[in-house]
Amino acid sequence: MNESQDKSTYYDDPMGRLAVKNAMAWYGWGSPVGLGLLLVGVGAFIWLLHLANIIR
Repeated sequence: MNESQDKSTYYDDPMGRLAVKNAMAWYGWGSPVGLGLLLVGVGAFIWLLHLANIIR
């Protein structure tokens, strides 16, 4: 950031605030993060069933 730029200009831009808010939001299990967590959870569950000799 240049010395001539004021930090308040970043916070005064409503579109900038909206973009940051949407970028940092998590929209539940339909988001890429949620689907990734779900996939890892299902894989771990199947692996644990395999370790317990319930499935082969």
